[in-house]
Amino acid sequence: MKKIFVIDDDKSIRDSFNIHLKDKGYDVKIASSAIAALEILNSYNPDLIISDIRMEGMTGLELLEKLKERNENYCVILISAYEDMESTISAMQAGAFDYIKKPIDIHELDLTIQKAFKHIKLNQKLNHLSHEASEPFKLNRIIGKDKKIIDNFKTIGMLSNNNATVLITGESGTGKELIAKAIHYNSKSKDNPFIAINCTSFSESILESELFGHVKGAFTGAISDKKGKFELAQNGTIFLDEIGDTTLNFQSKLLRVLQEKEFYKVGGDYPLKLNARVIAATNRSLTDFVKDEKFREDLYYRLKVMEIHVPSLRERKDDIPIIAEYILNKIKHELHKELTFSGSNVTDYLMQQQWKGNIRELENMLMRAAILSKSNFITVENLKSCIEENSHQPSQPVDLSLDNIEKLHIIKILESTNWNKTKTCEILKISKPRLDRKIKDYQINK
Repeated sequence: MKKIFVIDDDKSIRDSFNIHLKDKGYDVKIASSAIAALEILNSYNPDLIISDIRMEGMTGLELLEKLKERNENYCVILISAYEDMESTISAMQAGAFDYIKKPIDIHELDLTIQKAFKHIKLNQKLNHLSHEASEPFKLNRIIGKDKKIIDNFKTIGMLSNNNATVLITGESGTGKELIAKAIHYNSKSKDNPFIAINCTSFSESILESELFGHVKGAFTGAISDKKGKFELAQNGTIFLDEIGDTTLNFQSKLLRVLQEKEFYKVGGDYPLKLNARVIAATNRSLTDFVKDEKFREDLYYRLKVMEIHVPSLRERKDDIPIIAEYILNKIKHELHKELTFSGSNVTDYLMQQQWKGNIRELENMLMRAAILSKSNFITVENLKSCIEENSHQPSQPVDLSLDNIEKLHIIKILESTNWNKTKTCEILKISKPRLDRKIKDYQINK
């Protein structure tokens, strides 16, 4: 008979687990605290431990640490009334098999227990993961309690003690780079560089030089040796954004780098070792690109050793209120302005929107509303005016140049802020000297 040890300081929960698990045919033992559990574990050897996280005297995470000190690698499922990024990642880093939120969904519990026993049978124990997240990343937390996001947190925790290549997929604006940073800053390589590069920002030849580096004289303009991002990353992380937009020729070269774990500088004669983890991201369907022969199938599978899909805001509407509150707090600090939503109808209104640009669009819209608001309150009317103005812009002629589009957009923002250059720069996310140059270059007159 399989043995399950339940630890919780809530008697009603202990009793419920005891009855349910015994009905399922398990041998069940219970304890009211982690300290009492350690005593019991001196003479009792369960197959599986289910423990609450937040308990007086010793937490579930501290219990796991004690078990590690005793070299007792039990399979542990942690439960808690709290479900956020830090708690979930900490649980997985501490070595938990899984993390379940209270109130307990019995169906989810039974499925998790079944998976745990399969895990035990196959002897695929999770490695113990580092516990502390880096301070820089905490400033850019991933917010959400949707199951898809929580599953992503679990995957981040599992990736923290290895150097596996990761493919992150999702629509534009969902926070793929934040996921990449979470993987890096929760890993053993967190003290090494995290270097992000957008593959669409460079031509193929320049992208190769940026990543691999070049030697003096490799091409016209190569007046000295240059270290590439792969070399500069050392033992850290290289984040390749929009990998789906690269050429087949570049893909072949990247595939070789991932296979051989080494690369050549452009024009170089000897290989350099690749020590960095590679994380790639795309808003494209790489499976469709593979079918259309626009993306190498072998590179696709080489990149997606582990895959994380970041859901759109439309797939996690219940997260919109807490994301909006978090963004508003960021904006308050950036603008040095006390801001608050005028009521629950504001978040209701935000949840009704489609947000095709996802979190990036939501953040830009809230920033615009905050700047243009004449008070410290963000109202539905503020948001409506921003959203409706954005959605009812007249379509531009297809032959309009990018310069003219940029000029028109700058004029529009200047007029909406009554030529307040500080507010205009905040909306456009550019410096004041750059704005002044644009005004001069485009001959924009008040």
